[in-house]
Amino acid sequence: MNKSIYDKLKIISIKMLRCGTHLFYFFPVKKGRVLLSSYLGESYSCNPKYISEYLQKKYPDKFEIVWAFKDVNKFKDISASKIIKYKSISWFYYTITANIIVGNNAAMWIPRRKGQLIIDTWHGGGCYKKVAADNSESSELAKFRTEISGKEVNLYLSSSKYFSDNVVRKSFMYDGKILSSGMPRNDVLFLKDRNFINRIRTEIALKYNFSSEDVIVLFAPTWRKGRLRSEQLDIAMVKRAVSNKVGKKVVVLGRGHHTESGILEKNVIDVSDFPDMQKLLIASDILITDYSSSMWDYSFTEKPCFLFTPDLEIYEKTPGFDRDIHSWGFPVCETNNQLESEICHFDREDYLKRMEAHHASLGNYENGTACKQVCDYINKFANC
Repeated sequence: MNKSIYDKLKIISIKMLRCGTHLFYFFPVKKGRVLLSSYLGESYSCNPKYISEYLQKKYPDKFEIVWAFKDVNKFKDISASKIIKYKSISWFYYTITANIIVGNNAAMWIPRRKGQLIIDTWHGGGCYKKVAADNSESSELAKFRTEISGKEVNLYLSSSKYFSDNVVRKSFMYDGKILSSGMPRNDVLFLKDRNFINRIRTEIALKYNFSSEDVIVLFAPTWRKGRLRSEQLDIAMVKRAVSNKVGKKVVVLGRGHHTESGILEKNVIDVSDFPDMQKLLIASDILITDYSSSMWDYSFTEKPCFLFTPDLEIYEKTPGFDRDIHSWGFPVCETNNQLESEICHFDREDYLKRMEAHHASLGNYENGTACKQVCDYINKFANC
C-alpha cells in the first residue's frame, strides 16, 4: 500500500478510536495507579525505568506500578505490581484508569481524562539532531501523532532551557507545564563512587567475556533509517590510538540504536542487547558516537567523547541539527584519520572547559536530582 494512503487511513482510525474512548469512561480513574512504558513497549529502560524504581524506593506500597511491554515474557522479573501487554485490551483499560501515565516517545493518542497526569520524559537530552515536527523525514502520520500527543500530555520533562524552548515547544508542539528537572536516567551519571562504577564494569565484563581492567571504548551511533555511513569506524585504529595514549589494553563495545539492527563494524563486542544504556556509559572510559544524544548524558561523566561523522554533509541536510555541530564542544571527526589525531592529542582540561561552556550555552538543568523532582511531583499530584 502507498505510504501516503496508509498514513491517511491510520490517521482516520486514530481519530475514530479517540472518539470511541469516551464510551468507556464509566471505569473510574484509580488514585495511585501508575502506567509506564519505554520506547512504545520495547524495553524496561530509559527515564521511565528510573522513575519506576525511585517511586518504589521512596514511596513503598503507595503506588500500583504497572508496566506495559510488547513481549511480556522478556520482563517477568522486573519489580512491578503488574505487567501487561502493550496495546492489548488490558493496556487500554489501564490507560484510561491510570492516575499517572509515563512514557518517553511523544506518542500519547488516547484522550486524557480529568484526574490523569500524563508525563512524557522523551529519550534524549541536550539539543542536537532535529526530531518530531522539525524533522523533515517525519511522515504525515508521525507529525499527526506528535500533534495529538502534545495536546494530551500535561507534563514534559526537560534537560535544558534550549531543549524546552526549541524541542518541547516547537518540535513537540506543546504549550503546557514543563518540569525543568533534567532526565531521571542521568542521575546515576553524577555518582562518582568507584565501588559503584566497578560493580557495573564487572557486571558487563562478565556478561560479554572481557576483563574489567581493560580500557572500555563504547561505540554508539544513532539511527540512519537504513542509510549506510560512507566510512566505517576503524576498530583496529581506535584500539591502537587509545592504547598508545593510556598504555593499557583496549576493548571496543558496540551499541546499535534501538531502531537499528546491531552494529555493522567487525571486531567489536556487540552489546546492543544490553538493556541499560546508562550502565554502559558508566562502565565505559571513552564514548565514540555521532549525532546521538548519548553525548549529552556522557558529558556529565567528564570522560572523553568523540563524534565520528563521515556522513556529516548528508545528516546536516536531513534530518538536520538544532545548532551547528561544531558548537557542541565535542571533537568532530569526519574521517578515521581525524579521529586518530583527536584521540592522540586529546587534552582533558580543554575538553572539560568546552563541556562547561556547552552546558551553559544550552541552559543546563541536569544536577543529579531529576528522579526526586519528578517523583515528588507525581506524589503531590496523587495526593490531590
